Amino acid sequence: MAEMTAAEMAKKYSIVLMGENLRIRNAPKNTVEVEAIRASKPEIVSYLRGVDEAEAKRQARINSIKGLTELREYTRAIDAWEMKVEDAISSGMLRGMGEKPVRLEGDYPEADAYLALEAMSYASNDAKSSAGARGVEAVKDGESPIIALENAKAEWGTYCSKNIWN
Repeated sequence: MAEMTAAEMAKKYSIVLMGENLRIRNAPKNTVEVEAIRASKPEIVSYLRGVDEAEAKRQARINSIKGLTELREYTRAIDAWEMKVEDAISSGMLRGMGEKPVRLEGDYPEADAYLALEAMSYASNDAKSSAGARGVEAVKDGESPIIALENAKAEWGTYCSKNIWN
């Protein structure tokens, strides 16, 4: 087996870090590969910790978007209220629904843009979801959510224009 770097091993064998242990999802084919992984464990652990730290920094950029947590809580509250309304209507007991949650005071354009990108990334159309996913990744890499949303919408619009007759 040719010498592989820790990154190559982590990718090839789908290795993840669980505490101080390595979890290997794609089993090595022979004992030579197992021994190579064992010998490289310190380097693999170091590499995976670096990846985890980098991903934590990227996620911190998302978490720092002003109003994002509040808008997500509002969305959950609306969903819960709508379920109560549906249950009340289906049971014929139109009591106990509570008041409809009120949208937050204040304007959170960056949080709105990020949530739109996130929703776009879950679209059923592959091109649209890819544009949304690239936008989410751009935000994690430090781009403004508003600019990332504009770029994703432009990419989706271009795709639609090219494929209008398909």
